[in-house]
Amino acid sequence: MKFQKSNPLHYLIYSLSFLIYIICIFIKFFSVKRKNKTITLTGHKLIGNLEVLFNKQNQENLVMNYITFNYQDYLDLKTFYKKEGLDANILYVLKPLDVYKCLSSNLIIASHGIFFHKLITKYLKIKTLYCGHAIEGAYPIEEDNKLFKDLQNYSEVWMYSDFEKDMFIKDFKYPYKNLKVNGYPRVQYLLENGNKQNALKNINNINNKIVLYAPTASRNDKDFLNSTFSPFRLENLKKLDEFFKKLNTTLIIKTHLNDKFSLEVENYFENSTFIKHTKNVIVDYDYDFLIMSDMLITDYSTIYVDYLVLDKPIIFIAPPDPNKNRQYSKVIENSDIHRVMTFESLLSIIEYELSNINESKETVILKNLIFNDLSINKVLDNSFEAIKKLI
Repeated sequence: MKFQKSNPLHYLIYSLSFLIYIICIFIKFFSVKRKNKTITLTGHKLIGNLEVLFNKQNQENLVMNYITFNYQDYLDLKTFYKKEGLDANILYVLKPLDVYKCLSSNLIIASHGIFFHKLITKYLKIKTLYCGHAIEGAYPIEEDNKLFKDLQNYSEVWMYSDFEKDMFIKDFKYPYKNLKVNGYPRVQYLLENGNKQNALKNINNINNKIVLYAPTASRNDKDFLNSTFSPFRLENLKKLDEFFKKLNTTLIIKTHLNDKFSLEVENYFENSTFIKHTKNVIVDYDYDFLIMSDMLITDYSTIYVDYLVLDKPIIFIAPPDPNKNRQYSKVIENSDIHRVMTFESLLSIIEYELSNINESKETVILKNLIFNDLSINKVLDNSFEAIKKLI
């Protein structure tokens, strides 16, 4: 769960969890009981790399727990994983025994930051691994450089590919020696499950082509929210609905987890045949949305990098930038990315690409650039080999 300054409940949850962690750290520090070989996963959501690792634990004879700050996620995950016999592996930060279990682990794997990271590595001797949540799309903010301050504490920081490691060292001037080109487990999941597209469509009673629209986080930027590309404007959705109805194609909109729609827009999704939001689509795993689609539309989001392995068309658009204070890395600011500037041009290109579903020259170049010589089919083996060395 990402901390939201405007949400009073988050202050309560983080304050209580702070106290629980401090007490449990104190107890663990004076406890003679050794750590066990369990692994704790932590991140805003159990998605992406964390999800793939969690689901593979039995095959690797490992015990992995996932701890969350979000109580609703805790309940939903307990229910979902009960059928797999993994419901006991879902932990909640406001349950002291669950926090104690977390701090009894040999290894903590994170997709974002770790609570009391320095403290638990220094005094509890817990090893930590950063598995990543996305390839780095922007330069670190130089004033305080929270990214470097956090990453330096990990035993290993997994890089998406040699391309990202080179970017960290040469462009970002990252000074620490804990970077490891491992690849992202979720990319291998995409590659191995690409043949499930029709099955995923059938589950949702979709018998036509699917376009996935995955914009970057809005950050409540008014220019972005009110642009002609915005999925948050009802007027835009009505135009898209009419267009995709004419093409007999389904548009699925995948927004950032912190973005919210108005009630009016949510009701529109409920009643539309050709435009759906991801919360109204049935999938088991977050990345099934990429698998079930035939084309991706995105703007300044790094989601396109994962999509490259599926060898499907990608359209880049240029809405007003909601990240005005960030300098994009060459993942986003790239001469091989050509952006569509107007809504009318976007509709024309969508229609053309849907009638010629082929990987474009642009996406081939980007794929070769970013993945280079990475053996995607060996990422999971490499991941678990690295994990087992650390525990």
